[in-house]
Amino acid sequence: MQELFNKWYNYFMDPEQQKKRQTLRILFSEAMMVLSVIIIMTVLIMITSGYWINQNFEVERRGMLEVFSAPTGADIIIDGESDWLAKTNNSRIVSKGEHLVTIKKEGYGDWSKKVTIEEGLMYRIPYVRLFPIEAEVEKVSEIDAKLSSVSPNRNLMLLINDSTTWKLLHLDNDKANATNVDVSGLFGDAAATIIGASWSADNNRVLLEATVNDGTEWFVLDLKDASKNISLTKAFGMNFDTVEFFDKPGDNLLVIDEGELRKININEQSISKILASKVTSFNIYENSVVYISGEVEKKVSVLKKIDDAPIDLYDVSGGKTFAALTRSYRDNYLTVISDSTLTLYKGKLPRDKNDKNSFEKIFSVGIDFVPEDIHVGGDGDFVAMRSGKNIAALDMESENVTKFEVEDEQVDWLDGYMLYVVDEDGDMVVYDFDGLNRRELSKNASKRLSATVTEDRWLYYFSDGWLVRENLTIK
Repeated sequence: MQELFNKWYNYFMDPEQQKKRQTLRILFSEAMMVLSVIIIMTVLIMITSGYWINQNFEVERRGMLEVFSAPTGADIIIDGESDWLAKTNNSRIVSKGEHLVTIKKEGYGDWSKKVTIEEGLMYRIPYVRLFPIEAEVEKVSEIDAKLSSVSPNRNLMLLINDSTTWKLLHLDNDKANATNVDVSGLFGDAAATIIGASWSADNNRVLLEATVNDGTEWFVLDLKDASKNISLTKAFGMNFDTVEFFDKPGDNLLVIDEGELRKININEQSISKILASKVTSFNIYENSVVYISGEVEKKVSVLKKIDDAPIDLYDVSGGKTFAALTRSYRDNYLTVISDSTLTLYKGKLPRDKNDKNSFEKIFSVGIDFVPEDIHVGGDGDFVAMRSGKNIAALDMESENVTKFEVEDEQVDWLDGYMLYVVDEDGDMVVYDFDGLNRRELSKNASKRLSATVTEDRWLYYFSDGWLVRENLTIK
């Protein structure tokens, strides 16, 4: 009995034994804490990587869906199901496969689109715009104009008329203030009919294409300093076929003159050597230019920088041909449209002429019409093609082409992702760039004067000689 008591005493009461047990408890607790942290971190890493346990208790890898909308805070409904945490301007985990995404907010019309989520990847929808079900029309000012053009930031609108004083509308406030633009010395004594206008990326210069004395001439209008207005046609003595701003401030332009691609510097009034010959079209992407050259046997080539030697990429057979460079995530996309066939390539810009296979062909698809022009929008998120009422759009996010038909051949862009037409009844019909959301908005809108959405708040358009607007936000 004494021996048993001694063992009990030594185990429970002996200070040395207590220290050992305390040490073991500490070591065990720390080991469990480390193990718990490892398990939690592993679970978090798996969740952020898209792994999830499904209803069958199987581990599957999901994808992510990120939706941005105007207005913000709209409900995201996936396949008819929603939860109170699923709001726009956020991302959420979604199982892989095809899903119907619907965006709703009280007082606004719904928006929806089918998307395909891939495991471990994010699908972005950055362009959802919801319009109020009921909107009041407010007259802003009476306008006399033959043509209008909207700046890239959508905050300025140039109103063009037959006088020597045009109007510049400032739409970045609640009053739509107007300032005068002096064009008295721009056209000289000639009567000019403006047929097209485009803006520099910094919104300070406007490139004008005009018919003068039965010929086409090009002009640059400087909105900050009228003394810098210039007639490109007279300054360089050339009848340019195509002119586009090359850099953000509009100091440099790219031109095609009788098939020769050159660069013009406005400030120095200088023109470069021939950059490429037999050029029929080009597309500017950052500091690079992709262009089509040749008459029967055509080539797609790129200038990585404007003064670099050309790098030939692909031979193209066909009639009317366009090419466009864009970027999505870390990849460059090269879109080539030859007659009614669209081919998409993905990869990196070649390092030199020996690296021409840096692009991988993704697919070729027929679009059922020969485009008259192309439009790169949404910061390179899509390329839209048009012929008459027919539109085709290549979405870089899904690498998918959609085709649709609009009500009128005169197509314009309401913002970076939405196009619109005015039908024969004067109704403004708005489409997402891919045609998957169609909405009828305003009545009695003008066809010849532009409409725009600015500040994610106002829809501006022209009606019966008035500039009018609708508030897109509901208080």
